[in-house]
Amino acid sequence: MAAKKDNKKKGKLKENVFVIVPAFNEEKMISSVVADLKAHGFSNVLVVDDHSKDETRTKAEQDEGEGVLVLHHIANRGQGAALKTGIDFALQQGAQVIVTFDSDGQHQAKDLDKMIAEVESGVYDVVIGSRFLEGSATQIPWFRKMVLKGGLVFLWVMYGLRLSDAQNGLRVMNRKTAEQIEMKEDRMEHATEILHEIHKKQFRFKEVPVDVKYTDYSQMKGQSSLNSIKIAFNLMMKKLAK
Repeated sequence: MAAKKDNKKKGKLKENVFVIVPAFNEEKMISSVVADLKAHGFSNVLVVDDHSKDETRTKAEQDEGEGVLVLHHIANRGQGAALKTGIDFALQQGAQVIVTFDSDGQHQAKDLDKMIAEVESGVYDVVIGSRFLEGSATQIPWFRKMVLKGGLVFLWVMYGLRLSDAQNGLRVMNRKTAEQIEMKEDRMEHATEILHEIHKKQFRFKEVPVDVKYTDYSQMKGQSSLNSIKIAFNLMMKKLAK
């Protein structure tokens, strides 16, 4: 009887959770990403198609219904803009917990229960996944790992924030945090912007180890090391210009 009550309570909690999946040209992976989330009991999966040039929208819409909703940008605006579209919509629908989840197959739905539990406990406002605590950091190419570690130094020097993984898009936040975080960067700079907002507004946060699945496809689709350096330079210029 107790087990049934726990399962019922867990299901009810997941009804308050919205998983935002920004997607651009992910026709090969979007269906399996959605299927993974549904298999783990998530009944509010929100795919935001950022005006893909392939069949991403068609594939996602084939999964629509049964807890999956697809939103579509009429022009390509970037991952940051897609996340903002999804978060704003989820808040309008009464979401109490919001998850950001990549569409290239790197993130694993199995990691979400422990992250959501930390937020649901009321102790933390935001929980951020980290591949450097225990996860799959050994799979990262050495140059990419160096760039990621350099990003941690940049984040500490520029914003005073200490983390083990500054570029992990797997995040869980409560409603208060989602409402108060200001997202102005449409493209990949949004990742640093979110962390800066968390630090500036003193949200209680925690990192937890997650398993990041690296494949040839996900590494090809992921942000290049050169682009990461360009983003850091642009952010530095913007900060110095203030």
